[in-house]
Amino acid sequence: MTLPLFESTDSSKVFMSFKNVWQMDHSRSQASTTRLRGTTIQRPCPPILIGGGGKRVLTFAARHADIVGINPNLKSGAIDGETIGHMSAESVDEKVQIVADAAGNRLDHIEMNIRAFIVNVTNDRAAAVDALSGFFKAPKEMVDATPFGAIGPPSAIIEQLIAQRERWGFSK
Repeated sequence: MTLPLFESTDSSKVFMSFKNVWQMDHSRSQASTTRLRGTTIQRPCPPILIGGGGKRVLTFAARHADIVGINPNLKSGAIDGETIGHMSAESVDEKVQIVADAAGNRLDHIEMNIRAFIVNVTNDRAAAVDALSGFFKAPKEMVDATPFGAIGPPSAIIEQLIAQRERWGFSK
């Protein structure tokens, strides 16, 4: 089987090609002519996680993914001063709203996810927030409230995760 869309630079076409292959019944296909062999145990296909930090990817993810990951915008390819601005709680509010608007009636069936880029298990949360604020040249209030962080003693981190689940629906 040839899948010409794999040569495409349009990631949405590539994604849909993979999803179509995963959903095929390979037991009935001619396996010797298929470069992608085997079948998935999960039906119709494995859960799909798509993460993004901008409207285009988040909209696509909301329409097609089982799990939507909220990310900072990584246009520069690194976590830098520009990226930090996209890691605020307010920015996450906007991104979650993009997903909600695009998902429509699918929203109840989507698992929301966020990656903790900043993890610091410590008994001195205030000192850690202060140090990270200086490192990232970001306001302490923003570092303290970012859902991309898990900072403090284990009990405080647990509280942060519960609060994030209640506010944004994240399962991490």
